[in-house]
Amino acid sequence: MAQTTSRMKFHLDLKAKPAPFELQCNDTIVFEGSCFSEHLYERLNAYNLPVFSNMFGNIYHPLAINQILRSVLTQIEVPVTSFVKRDTNRYCSFFTHGQISASDPQALQNTLRQQQAKQFKVLLKSKALFITWGSAWVYKHKQHDFVCANCHKQPASDFWKELSDVHDLVLSSSSILTLLKNINPDLKIIFTISPVKHLRDGIHENVLSKSVLHVALHMLIQKHPDIYYFPSFEWIQEDLRDYRFYKADLAHPNSQAIDYIWKKFITTFYNKDQQLLFEVLEDYTKFQNHISENRSASDLQHQQNLLKKIKSMAPHWMPNAH
Repeated sequence: MAQTTSRMKFHLDLKAKPAPFELQCNDTIVFEGSCFSEHLYERLNAYNLPVFSNMFGNIYHPLAINQILRSVLTQIEVPVTSFVKRDTNRYCSFFTHGQISASDPQALQNTLRQQQAKQFKVLLKSKALFITWGSAWVYKHKQHDFVCANCHKQPASDFWKELSDVHDLVLSSSSILTLLKNINPDLKIIFTISPVKHLRDGIHENVLSKSVLHVALHMLIQKHPDIYYFPSFEWIQEDLRDYRFYKADLAHPNSQAIDYIWKKFITTFYNKDQQLLFEVLEDYTKFQNHISENRSASDLQHQQNLLKKIKSMAPHWMPNAH
């Protein structure tokens, strides 16, 4: 009886739906949302490319992301009712992450105004905006009835915690998409769902949360077919699908997983020439990070060769000061 053999597969190797547009290395890109979005930003930023990330800190819930984006796009000030004094004697806003803080309420308001103005200007000239949703569990302030991006270690009794309604997420996000297109009609908007597990909510609760995000995003794309979905969640959860691709906390993807997503990212949004440029930029960055202070003549020649190659491919690129 003839034996049949087949190539053994260890993962699904999911293919992304080709993006209907291309990005260039000199395009301004903004990353907004959960901490997972920081990984792509850090890669691009290391190459000294025009990228910006979470100007109000990491924000995980779609309604909280939309809330701060609305304040930026409409230039409406963050309400002082959202200010709170933390245990560090620094003032923060429930609308933002704790990294946005000040010594007093007026200084905090000034900082928020500056960040709003900065992000508005950036969005005006950006080619793409990546929005990463992290969780559908939302915290609402009981007294003031607003969504909290961060509870700033205040008593749990001050907040309602609830699983967001799919239709609320779609309605809120649809409104933000309209505002974004009004100020920058050519802006490419890409959504992704963070594969980071929010285990503190509970395992089942995390599954519920991610499910709500997926359904809401599916409905949003049906309503706005010009937005694009980048399936980082599926690549981690369904393609790699193994805890050896997670850090010790079994919640956050490790460096191998991030490398995998990075390769998917550049092959999805950049053409072959741009992908080659990324390879040269990676070589140059590694060389700069590892070279000793006592550079030999061959070291300097290698550096100049890399720079010359980059300049031939991207004439406007400038190296980081080193």
